[in-house]
Amino acid sequence: MSLFGQLKALSIQEWKTLLASLWLLPFTAVLLKLRGVQKTRQLLGRLGSFLPGTKVTGYGALEEARCIARMVSIVAGRGIYRADCLKKSIVIELLLKRRGIECELKFGTRVGQGFFGAHAWVEARGEALADPGSETSAIEVFS
Repeated sequence: MSLFGQLKALSIQEWKTLLASLWLLPFTAVLLKLRGVQKTRQLLGRLGSFLPGTKVTGYGALEEARCIARMVSIVAGRGIYRADCLKKSIVIELLLKRRGIECELKFGTRVGQGFFGAHAWVEARGEALADPGSETSAIEVFS
């Protein structure tokens, strides 16, 4: 299916998530440079009340979490601003919490010979969202 066809097939909620991600990702990048991770998450949490969102519970919560992560990942990878895993994860966390979906932002490191790597991702109900599984398997995790 063409990109236009894929965009046309999106639901209203998916469009809202895409549009919110378009401004949240670069805004998060600026806040991170100015305020750091914890203060950025706190500020975004307070600003989150201005974002659209209806609480999701039960069986549909995990499917909604996957959908939100997919929409944010699309914008992070193809949008005007290309976001790394930290910025993407902070935005996913914000949008999930706004929908009432419990989640946890995770940080990890991987050290090898002459190599140090850091990674961030979000987990909901024990599932890593918008995260290649192979990357987290060899990472020491910090919550």
